[in-house]
Amino acid sequence: MAIIMDTNIMDYKQTKRIANEENMWLEVYDRLHECGIPYNEVHYFRYNLPYYSSGFSMGEIMAVKCNGNEIHRIDRTKEYSKSCKWKAKHGYIVINFTKKGLRDYMTAAKRGDGFAKVEFTKKYLDVNASRISNNKKW
Repeated sequence: MAIIMDTNIMDYKQTKRIANEENMWLEVYDRLHECGIPYNEVHYFRYNLPYYSSGFSMGEIMAVKCNGNEIHRIDRTKEYSKSCKWKAKHGYIVINFTKKGLRDYMTAAKRGDGFAKVEFTKKYLDVNASRISNNKKW
C-alpha cells in the first residue's frame, strides 16, 4: 500500500512563517490601539501602509511612529547580487504621526482616499530623522 502525499499541505516551516507574520501583525494592531485606533479599524493599516520614497534606487526602511513610539517598521530594501562589487545604499524614512494625525490617516485609509493618505504622510514626515537622497524631487 503506497502513501500518497498531498503537495498542497503546508509543511512546518511554512506554517511557522505564517504564524510569526500574523503574530507580528497582532503586535502592530495592539500598538495602533494604544494610540487610540479602535480594534475594529486597525486592520485598515495593514492594507494601507504609508509610503514615501527616499529617492535611493535600492529602497528604504520606513519607520511609522506615533508620538515617537514605533508602531511598525517596513523594509523595502533590495541588495545587489553577490557577484556585484557595488554596495547598496538605502534610505531611511520616519513618519511620526500625532495621535490625531494617525486617526486622520486611518480615517482616510478606511475611506480609501489615497490623496489624503499621501498628504498625511507628507505632513508627518520627520525630515531631520530621515535619510533622503539629495536628488529626491519634492
